[in-house]
Amino acid sequence: AHGLHVHTNTVMTKNNIRSIDHIMKLAKEIGFVTEFNLPFFLGERDGTNQELYPTDEECRQAWAKIIDYKEKGYPVLFSRKSHQYALDWPNYSQRLIYDTIPDFKYIKCYAGQLMCFIDSDGMVYPCAQLIGTFKGLNFLEHGFEKAWDNLHTNPCKTCYFTCFNHFNLVFKLDRETLLDTVKSSLREI
Repeated sequence: AHGLHVHTNTVMTKNNIRSIDHIMKLAKEIGFVTEFNLPFFLGERDGTNQELYPTDEECRQAWAKIIDYKEKGYPVLFSRKSHQYALDWPNYSQRLIYDTIPDFKYIKCYAGQLMCFIDSDGMVYPCAQLIGTFKGLNFLEHGFEKAWDNLHTNPCKTCYFTCFNHFNLVFKLDRETLLDTVKSSLREI
C-alpha cells in the first residue's frame, strides 16, 4: 500500500518444499519478488541437520517447477540459467565442490575475487557458505586489505546456490543472465 518493494526468500526443506505453488500464487497476486534456495549450514561439513534436507528427486522437481513459473512470467528472483544450474546439479548432498575441479561444466565461483561476506564480528569470508570451513581474517584486527587478500586462498570451485551463481554469471558477463537481470529490474520499477 505504501509502494515498498517486497522480496521473500524461501529456504526449501523437506517440510515446506511442496509450498512452491502457494508462494508463487501469492507472489503474483500480491506483487512481490520471490527467491528459493536449499538449506546451507554454517560449517556444514559436519553433516548436521540432514533430516531437513529434501531428497534429490524432490529438489529436481522443485527446481523444474520454479523454472516453469519463471518462464511463465512469475516474479522469481535470479536468472533462469542459475536455476537451471541448480536443477542440473549432480548430487544435492554435495552442496559445494571444494578443493577439486568438478567433472562437469560448472559456473566458476568469483567469491573472494569479486565479492566477499563480512560477518557481524568483522570476519571476512569469500561467501557466507564458507563460515566455519574457511579461515577468514578479522578486518578490525588485520585491516580490510589483508583480510581481502586472504580470500584469494578460497578453495571453493562451485556450488548449486542460485543466488551465488546468479552473481557469478553477472561477473562473467553472461549475456542471458544480464538480460534476465535487466528484465527483472524493469518489472520492479
